[in-house]
Amino acid sequence: MNDALPQEAAILPVRDMVVFPGMIVAITVGREKSLRLVRDAVDIAGPIVIVAQRDLNVEYVTVADLYEIGTICKIHHSLQLPGDMLKIMVQGLQRVRVGPYLGTEPYLRARISPEPDQEEKGPESEAIMHNVMSQLRRYAELLSSFPEDLLTVAMNIEEPNKLCYLLGFNLPFKLAERQSLLEVASSRQKLRQLSEMLAREIAIQELGQKIQAEVQGTVGKTQREFLLREQLRAIQKELGELDERTVEIEELRQELQNARPSPEALKEAERELGRLEKLPPISPEYTVIRTYL
Repeated sequence: MNDALPQEAAILPVRDMVVFPGMIVAITVGREKSLRLVRDAVDIAGPIVIVAQRDLNVEYVTVADLYEIGTICKIHHSLQLPGDMLKIMVQGLQRVRVGPYLGTEPYLRARISPEPDQEEKGPESEAIMHNVMSQLRRYAELLSSFPEDLLTVAMNIEEPNKLCYLLGFNLPFKLAERQSLLEVASSRQKLRQLSEMLAREIAIQELGQKIQAEVQGTVGKTQREFLLREQLRAIQKELGELDERTVEIEELRQELQNARPSPEALKEAERELGRLEKLPPISPEYTVIRTYL
């Protein structure tokens, strides 16, 4: 693409997306300037440069709202959507530096210069790439919704830049992190950044699973205790061995149900009954809770 790279191009700002070289992606276009840009580009079959905007909430984009590194892209086809919107299928071709800008009407135009990716070979790159693949497999194990075909494709990629771009586009990284992968020329540095990003995502998933297991363990313990108490009570009742405390607590529980208190009061009363069941009758606290109920 270097030989055919134009000196200037139309700039298409996009929200919450970074288009990487080699990727084919669908983009929905709805802003007036963007629609005009796409239609003009389709008419002349010319390339455009796609640049991510820093804040996805900005509607009327200025030069200051855009990153300086983008991707020159080819529009493969466009589809008219309802509501005067277009869906375009674009292919990322090459990283470019954008600027200086030449104009803002009828849409942004700027000079562009090539920023070719650097493929770095060697033992260090191989070691980092091996580590990234191990992290990816671990992440896939933790995430039940992880697409199996993505893991298969990633495992068969040998070029570090392609791997970084594939995962940078498909994994739930922040926009700034994706943009950082695009901006770094060194494939080795791209891999290091990707490894750090994966490590954070793995830590988040592992922590989430740990918290979930702890919560389920607590709930399970409470449910087991309740069932065991109910089974013990049923056995004692069947054998005619209910002690006075158990009878008293059962009478309190029946009176509580007959009183039909508010949900808040019922919840509080049930909590106090549970405490009462665990206390010996000689405990001063037993008398206090019983009187309170």
